Amino acid sequence: MPFVAGLELTRSRVAIVTEGARGIGRYAALRLAEDGFDVVIAYSHDRSAAEDIRAAIEERAGRALTVETDVADETAVVLLFQQAEEAFGAVDVVVNCAEIVMCGSVCDMAPEEFAQMHRTNVLGAFVVGRNAARRVRRGGALINLASYVSETSRSAYGAYAAGKAAVNALTVFLTGELRERNVTVNAVASAPVVADPASPEQPGDLARIAEAIAFLAGPGHWVNGQVLRVDH
Repeated sequence: MPFVAGLELTRSRVAIVTEGARGIGRYAALRLAEDGFDVVIAYSHDRSAAEDIRAAIEERAGRALTVETDVADETAVVLLFQQAEEAFGAVDVVVNCAEIVMCGSVCDMAPEEFAQMHRTNVLGAFVVGRNAARRVRRGGALINLASYVSETSRSAYGAYAAGKAAVNALTVFLTGELRERNVTVNAVASAPVVADPASPEQPGDLARIAEAIAFLAGPGHWVNGQVLRVDH
């Protein structure tokens, strides 16, 4: 029986992409659909954009589902996995692209802003990760969105970088916890990307990041516990 990346080619493969209606998540959802995944597009607020991505996938003979989800809400994330399983049978890959980027020095950022950002970026990664650990099919993958600003001292990104450092740590520790089930856990790190349709460089940047995600979800299943850096 043929295999690709630990996943059988003879069965349907299913991917959940959080914040799959915009930015990196949008490109990741479309790219995984190209590889034959049924895609669950989790979105936080922009239903119209999510439905556009679903329609684009279905126009290419793919299958997709949209689910409104707050990644930091345990009940909402449990429901996300339940709906994915009801629609497509199981979940093989989870790509967590949900994040908030706020710029500003640590000294000047309000505690409320810090908490808001970290609720999505850190608590969200924890909630999505723990549910993926319980629900992803054997031989699957969890892919987080990291950032290499966590390795720098760029003053405008201090609070954001702290959260991404936490995501890196969660990625490494989940690797050990899921190794026995042959579920890989990795992260893709880039500079912060704000999806700006007016920028001619954005589509290429986002496509390269999505390509790295597709690699880890498929042929790169032998890679585990890594933060894969993607330069623009």
